[in-house]
Amino acid sequence: MAAKTLFVGDGSGDTITVELDIGSGAGSNPGFRYNSSTGQLEVSSDGSSFVLWSGASGIPGSMPFFNNTGGQLTAGTLVYISAYNSGQGLYEAAKAIATESNTTTLYATMIVDATVATATAGILVDRKILTAINTDGQTVGRPVYLNTSAGGWTHTLPALENRIQVVGSIIEAHVTTGRIMLKPNAPIWRTQADQI
Repeated sequence: MAAKTLFVGDGSGDTITVELDIGSGAGSNPGFRYNSSTGQLEVSSDGSSFVLWSGASGIPGSMPFFNNTGGQLTAGTLVYISAYNSGQGLYEAAKAIATESNTTTLYATMIVDATVATATAGILVDRKILTAINTDGQTVGRPVYLNTSAGGWTHTLPALENRIQVVGSIIEAHVTTGRIMLKPNAPIWRTQADQI
């Protein structure tokens, strides 16, 4: 038996060591590949493959998903996990939205990392920095909220009666080079939001 060792780093200083025992026969030597469509590290041998590790570019807090919304999901879209697609072996995601009713509000849990066409796999992350945003007149450190427009955010506190969701904060105030850190939090009651 031969052995092949793979070191996988996640950028945080931790390294995962994987050692595989393989036969010495023809075609038994496995290959490793990073699947950028699903964010998975795969091992293939003899024409078959299995997922060794899942994550987006080594970033903790990421997961592959399948876009079954019928439309494109652009980078930075706020989403929630909407279903499990057994055919694809992936969870699906749809646009989060704030409404007047708790029964129709769909709170954000993740963010689309890069634009994904419909019927295509992509990557979700639990935080993301948006750049080149017009944040002129805003204050660094102030919150941004889940918007009443599906998938979006707003720096203006929504005029809703029930719960509000803080989904990030301003990290640079500028008319052309502004930045926002998206990181969805648990929803809070409107009376609490008024005090932020």
